[in-house]
Amino acid sequence: MKRENSRKLFAIVMVGLLLTVFGEVAFSNEEEWFYAEPLPTMKEPYKDIYDCPSADCRLVGIDGVMPVRITNGYENKIERVEMYDFVFCGQGYCNDTEGYEVGVIEHDGRVRGIYPIGYYFVSHASGENFYYRRGTGPYGNDFPPFYIYGEEQATIESSSGSEWESPEGFANNVDLWCDPMTDECRLDGELVLHHELPDHLEMASIDEEQGDNHWCDGPVCYDNTDNFIGLNPYFY
Repeated sequence: MKRENSRKLFAIVMVGLLLTVFGEVAFSNEEEWFYAEPLPTMKEPYKDIYDCPSADCRLVGIDGVMPVRITNGYENKIERVEMYDFVFCGQGYCNDTEGYEVGVIEHDGRVRGIYPIGYYFVSHASGENFYYRRGTGPYGNDFPPFYIYGEEQATIESSSGSEWESPEGFANNVDLWCDPMTDECRLDGELVLHHELPDHLEMASIDEEQGDNHWCDGPVCYDNTDNFIGLNPYFY
């Protein structure tokens, strides 16, 4: 059986079309992309275990698709990630729609349902259905947490993972990062569009976009020590 801790985050065809979004490593024809932050399902207030009598359960507050920051070790971007997948259980195993093992069935029956990414599913011998946060519960060793780039508890090998820290944002004094390929930014962990940033942050007091003691990248400006100094007035 294929283990989920080695599954793809997403695969990009030559024309750049997004085909699927799951798991922990992103492969294109040239480079690898990894999660740069925990999935929404891996954060508080979500618990380590949920009972799911129908085997078709959702987490309150977790939409079907949500923005997640990913990285290749040199640049970051925001990717919209599917938060749920189907699970099919029988003959001791539970698999998702692509055949990856995402849980265990402890009886001879068959179960079909939906589970949140970041958890694994167990249909116990008693007939009760639960999903457990990866790395916890009765089969936590078989379903370790997803790899977050730069974290020491990596479950897959990475040549540069020990040399690069998972970013909290490029600025040292504010948790802010903007995707250069879209109009999306993350401010204090929340998705904010470029045109919405002035509702939260002030413009930088600068006379030119690029100077000896500062620099601007898209909608944001920094000093030479990478501290955020305000929004780029030449962008707006």
